[in-house]
Amino acid sequence: MWDKMPSLKSKKSASLAFFLGIFFGSIGIGIYFQSFLDFLVPTIVFIVAAIAGFGIGAVPGWLFAGFWGMMRALDSNHRNKY
Repeated sequence: MWDKMPSLKSKKSASLAFFLGIFFGSIGIGIYFQSFLDFLVPTIVFIVAAIAGFGIGAVPGWLFAGFWGMMRALDSNHRNKY
């Protein structure tokens, strides 16, 4: 799945992306990566997890944004070889 995502325009910090995702959710990730797709994917996961988990699933859905941001930054940096 990661190889189907377009590379980011510049090198991004994986740890900063993780913390932005944890504290600000998909909005933080979308702003940091300047990408609507990076906002949309964690938002959809959050909504599905919240509905499927009867509200309790919102916590893993929120945490997913941090892990998404970290993995996305690592993958993009690796493919671009800055």
